[in-house]
Amino acid sequence: ANEAGAFIFKGPRLGCGRSTIANTIAEQSLAWATLPNSERGFYIAAIYRVNHIVQRQLAERLTAPHASASEKARAIERHLGAAYGYTLELPDAEESDPIAEFLFERREGHCEYFAGAMVALLDDLGIPARMVAGFSGGSLSADGDEASIRDANSHAWVEV
Repeated sequence: ANEAGAFIFKGPRLGCGRSTIANTIAEQSLAWATLPNSERGFYIAAIYRVNHIVQRQLAERLTAPHASASEKARAIERHLGAAYGYTLELPDAEESDPIAEFLFERREGHCEYFAGAMVALLDDLGIPARMVAGFSGGSLSADGDEASIRDANSHAWVEV
C-alpha cells in the first residue's frame, strides 16, 4: 500500500474495483496463468487484505448507530436475515474467500455462511464471537425412547 493506503498493483491486471475484491483467482485464470509463481503470493495477500477492508467497512456501516455489543450483533443479524437468501444449492467450485464471496457476490448460502459472516463482521468490530455447529430438531420414536437426528437437522449458529 502507498502512503494513502491504496494498493498499487504491478504486473498482469487481475481485475479492478469491486471485481478485485470478490472475484476468485480461478475466474481470472488467464491473468493468473501468466503470473510467475514467485509473484502470486503478493496478489493473494492483496486480495485478502482488500476483502477484509471492505468487510470491516460493511460491519462499521451496519452498526454505526448502535453502542453495545449486543445491539451491534442484532443489527448484523437483522441485516443478514433481510439482505441475503438461504439456499442449499451452491456451486461446486471452491471459493478463495468464502465469506467475501457470500457477502459481496453470491448473497445466498446456508447456515454456515450466515454464521461465518456474522462472526467475521463481529470480529472486525472487536466483538468476541464464535460459530458453533451442531444439530437442532429431530424426531422422537412413538414411545419416546429414541431420537432420530439426520443430516437435515444440522445447523450452525453464532455465540456472542
